[in-house]
Amino acid sequence: MSRSARNLPLTSAVIATNGTIAAYGSDAVAEPALPFYPLMRRGVTIRTVRVFTMPPPAMRAATEHVNRLLVDNVLTHPVAARFPLAEIAAAHRLVESGTRSARCCSPSGKFRRKHGSESRVE
Repeated sequence: MSRSARNLPLTSAVIATNGTIAAYGSDAVAEPALPFYPLMRRGVTIRTVRVFTMPPPAMRAATEHVNRLLVDNVLTHPVAARFPLAEIAAAHRLVESGTRSARCCSPSGKFRRKHGSESRVE
């Protein structure tokens, strides 16, 4: 079960009136069951988010915000394993296996996005 679907019972119990749930990672449960009435009674909005379709200014703002939270140790991002670029296929296999809840990293360097802007991989 995905993290989004696993968190629904807790989220529906603690979310503020007129709160918003941003769901972005429910690929393990294609159609999660919603606790409809608890969410409806609080006037909750469910917003699906697909990062790759965000407008560039929103993507930049989100990236800067998440980076700031990471730098300030407000947010942590566990790393299950680090792989050299030559072993990127092994990294993908580990992530796709579902056996790790953390992410894998490849070494620092430059990469080119679809839109042609250059970014750093940390």
